[in-house]
Amino acid sequence: MSDQRIKIPRASDKVLIACFKDLAKITGVSQISINALGFNNIGAVDLDQDLPSSLELILKKNSAIIETISLNWPGLPITFYRGGNYQAQEKSGIYDEVVIRQNQNQGSHDSEEVIEVISVINKKLKAFDPKRSASGTMSEEQAHFEALHNSSIERLELLNEELIKSTHEYRLKLDDDHQIRLKDLEDEFENRKKELHEKIEEQESKITVREKSLDEERKKLDDSNNTHARREIRRDILKEIKARQDKFSLTEGTNKLRKPIALAMIGLIAIFVFLGSVSALEFYDILRSSDMSKILIASVKQFIYTGGAVASVVFLIRWMNRWFELHSQSEFYMKQFELDMERASWLVETSLEWKDAKGTAIPTELLESLSRNLFVNEGQKVEQVQHPADQLASALMGSASGVKLRAGDSSIEIDPRKLTKAKPIEQGT
Repeated sequence: MSDQRIKIPRASDKVLIACFKDLAKITGVSQISINALGFNNIGAVDLDQDLPSSLELILKKNSAIIETISLNWPGLPITFYRGGNYQAQEKSGIYDEVVIRQNQNQGSHDSEEVIEVISVINKKLKAFDPKRSASGTMSEEQAHFEALHNSSIERLELLNEELIKSTHEYRLKLDDDHQIRLKDLEDEFENRKKELHEKIEEQESKITVREKSLDEERKKLDDSNNTHARREIRRDILKEIKARQDKFSLTEGTNKLRKPIALAMIGLIAIFVFLGSVSALEFYDILRSSDMSKILIASVKQFIYTGGAVASVVFLIRWMNRWFELHSQSEFYMKQFELDMERASWLVETSLEWKDAKGTAIPTELLESLSRNLFVNEGQKVEQVQHPADQLASALMGSASGVKLRAGDSSIEIDPRKLTKAKPIEQGT
């Protein structure tokens, strides 16, 4: 008879019972014998049946109360010892032991079964080799600790490999499921697409038949009378006019053309205001000097700058007002054009009805009276905007009897009254 000892880390009672349940399935021996601390001899336990109440209580505590567990596998009995070294009086607080005894008198077992049993013990109870220590100078307890540490690292590496492998297999399974699901969705999509195409073709054929029928009816109406086409054109024109009335605005390019003028006038006003402010400060300083010539010059400058600012503001206001008047007149003309279109349509309809009823054209006098001022724009003309300086010059030129301009040694005399009486030269004369 020979013994083999397998050292394991400190194991809990639940882990031990779970391991021996797996061993019972492999060996076919479900009967085990259990001893616990405190002189509790639980005795024989059948793992295929309900566990005794005392063992259930021990397992609920989830502690390390079980002292020994024996499984009498013929030829290779397996025994667990708490603290290891079952023949010694002092037990280890670090590791436990599983002892496998070989008794050839009771028979032998297949090597695959033995390997399976050893594999379950090593895997479930995390067996380690105490001889695997890095230094020979360590004590036995330190060597056990280091061996246990190395064994834990190996188990973690093995667990990591198994985790990676299982993750990879799970990922492959997910990819396969995804491909299957994608294939099903593509097939479903193609079937649905085919059904929709068939429905669309069916509806298009119905619409084509309907349009053909409508075209035939419309052709009959147009051939017999142009009233329908004429009224359709009239509705389209009125629809376009109403659309432009709802949002009457100029193009973006035209609106952009206003910006340079507005910016220039604002800049001119700012310049006059700035120069007027500076001139006002200078005028205030000159008043203290009591020099009449300087005071006169400063007064003239102040008057010019102030007049320029006021004139520029007045011009900007008048220019904006003229733009508003042009815009409003255009909008009023659009409304008048809509009314003229209504009148013209009514006049055409009346003329055709007159011809159908009387057999002759409508009298010219009646037609002229009904169409009087039709499409005639009698809107008020907007006067040209002039800068106040231009108006001042025009007023001076109009009231003056003559203007004499001197340029170097020469001089030019202009008589406004003769200019107004002058007749324009006709083209071609």
